[in-house]
Amino acid sequence: MDMPNRLASETERVLRLYAKDAHKYDRLMRFFDRLLFAGGREWVCAQATGEVLEIGIGTGRNLPHYRDDVRLSSVELSPAMLEIARARAHELGREVDLRVGDAQALEFPDQSFTIPLLTRRTTGPAPAPDRTRSGALGQLTPRLHSSRTAPKRARPS
Repeated sequence: MDMPNRLASETERVLRLYAKDAHKYDRLMRFFDRLLFAGGREWVCAQATGEVLEIGIGTGRNLPHYRDDVRLSSVELSPAMLEIARARAHELGREVDLRVGDAQALEFPDQSFTIPLLTRRTTGPAPAPDRTRSGALGQLTPRLHSSRTAPKRARPS
């Protein structure tokens, strides 16, 4: 199978996965957040400033952790996941530009954002993670910012 067809097939597979599991994603992620990423979402989102593009916003689990002055846009491959994110944004009273789209082919002008933020797709399936990351870098304004999730401290024995 050639590369474009393989990517399309993988994208369809990932879409089916998220459509099937969107309703239980938050419950599963609560477990992994506690076990592996304790405080990670809070820390990363607290670092974000200015115009932020969250790539793979999923169900919007990061939304409560952004500062009030952040102008947030997002792209999410799965309409089922984005529907949950829309409800969460509404509950929080948070204005967010929530778009269905493919992170491998972002539909924003280059240099539109201060920071591209990827937290979910680094822990879940993505059709072509390298293409997603390289596309995100094109969205940055000339002032480059980078945030990484701080690793969870080792628990004492």
